[in-house]
Amino acid sequence: VRKPLATMYLWVECPPGMGSTDFALTVLQQTGVVVTPGNAFGKGGEGYVRVSLIAECDRLQTALDRLEAAGIRYES
Repeated sequence: VRKPLATMYLWVECPPGMGSTDFALTVLQQTGVVVTPGNAFGKGGEGYVRVSLIAECDRLQTALDRLEAAGIRYES
C-alpha cells in the first residue's frame, strides 16, 4: 500500500493469482471486515480491493486487528 498524501480510500493490491472478488470474499469470511472488490469500479480496478477510511479510528483499528489475526498482512 503506497502512502497517499490525502485520501478517503486505500486501493490495496490483491495477493498474486487472486481476483478482487475472491479476495474480498476471503477477507469477509475470515475476518468479518468488508472491503470492496476493485472490479466493481471497472476493469482497471481488477486486482485491487478498496478500503474505506471514513470510519472512526477505533473501528479501523479493530478491522486491522482482525486482518492481522487472520494472517492477512500488507506492506507499506
